[in-house]
Amino acid sequence: QKDGTRGPFVGSVPAYGFQEPSCSGATCSLIESSRLAEGVSRFSRDTYTDSEQAVISASGPGSITVTRLDTEKSYDALRIGDQELSGNMTETLPLTLTLGEVPVQIKWNSDESVHSNGWSFELRQTSSMVTFEVPSVAAAGTGFEVVPTYKENELPAAAVFLDVVDYTNHMKVSPAFAPIAISFLDEDGDADSIAGTAVVFPAPDAQGLEFYRVALADAEGKLLNRGWTAHASSPTGNVTIEVPATGLPKDAARLVVHAGNSFGFGDGFASLALVDTQPRGPIFPGSEERAPLPKKGGDRRLADTVVGVPGAKKAPRSKKADQQQAEPW
Repeated sequence: QKDGTRGPFVGSVPAYGFQEPSCSGATCSLIESSRLAEGVSRFSRDTYTDSEQAVISASGPGSITVTRLDTEKSYDALRIGDQELSGNMTETLPLTLTLGEVPVQIKWNSDESVHSNGWSFELRQTSSMVTFEVPSVAAAGTGFEVVPTYKENELPAAAVFLDVVDYTNHMKVSPAFAPIAISFLDEDGDADSIAGTAVVFPAPDAQGLEFYRVALADAEGKLLNRGWTAHASSPTGNVTIEVPATGLPKDAARLVVHAGNSFGFGDGFASLALVDTQPRGPIFPGSEERAPLPKKGGDRRLADTVVGVPGAKKAPRSKKADQQQAEPW
């Protein structure tokens, strides 16, 4: 419970071993460090002095990109794992090294004489998550408490609590059973209008759903029309929904699909970015006029599937071909 009262033990999972970058050693105060973005840090040391020593520890997976390195060759070195970098490497930079899912140390040492211009690198850590499959258990509380432990010792100050809704077939569809993807081919060549067939790809082992609704939405996911629905004839079979010729509202940016039942629509969703690009014909030789275009087959696309739950961030992705099925994440 939120008040700290504990129910039955559910299970455990080995720690991923993620480590935020940290520096140890006498020279750490002279090394400049900054956070460029989530999971991206920059470290640099400009013109250095004698007998410097520091160790920057972190974890993979990820990469290290060395953008500047000018040291006394063979005597002053930056060591990344088992690779030593020394001398003036200006002509071979930037240099990117891939990190596996293991701890990594970047060691910096200089000797007692001869200095140079120093070094700089960027550390990118690409993952800090571990997956825990929850078995079927009785709902003995309102959520899960996750506590870091080492052997028999717990760290209560670092515990987090996650609210969990115990969905049943007498409630709206669980976000776990939201569609995993949607594809759509626009067959309408008119400006600011779409028409065609949407294909909905259900979640594996979906339960408690009866139909799907496809609707237009703005960039934030707010629905702009009542949409179009189709019965989920099979919980796991793909479902087609015919979208009639429809004018696009001013803020239309996505095509969104929700799973629903008699109790309402689930909060989870899949969506498709709307790219309304009008084709232009070839220019006639010696003229600024363009050739006429057929009414159908214009270059308007819906691409870029996004699967989401309330509060989830949507990562930008590249535009694809007219008909496509994007992979979920």
